[in-house]
Amino acid sequence: MRIISKKIQKLWKNRDISIICGEGIFDNIEVNIFDCASSIDYQYAPNHNAFKDYDKILNQALTIDKNRLIIIILGPTASVLACDLTVQGYQALDLGHIAKDYNSFVLNSNKDKKELKKFFAPD
Repeated sequence: MRIISKKIQKLWKNRDISIICGEGIFDNIEVNIFDCASSIDYQYAPNHNAFKDYDKILNQALTIDKNRLIIIILGPTASVLACDLTVQGYQALDLGHIAKDYNSFVLNSNKDKKELKKFFAPD
């Protein structure tokens, strides 16, 4: 996993990135996989049912400088948003639970099934 994470981090290492995610998603993250970026800014969206605010989220995302890599952690809404942003000339990635996965891996967290279900529940 360590080798895989180092390789994937090359996508944003020393780059300016914008992360679109649900509010509070990074509150319990102790080890941030994105820390190797040159800069990080966050745009927050609803934690649940984000798609109902899709137009607002998209319009907010369209204010991001196109030189920034956009990373989206927003459930099923992320895939649609990444596609729409790519069509508009952005580099956008839907990376799902990568922040939680990496944090858990680095902290060597051994979670049972009940803890995992809570861990991967919407924030």
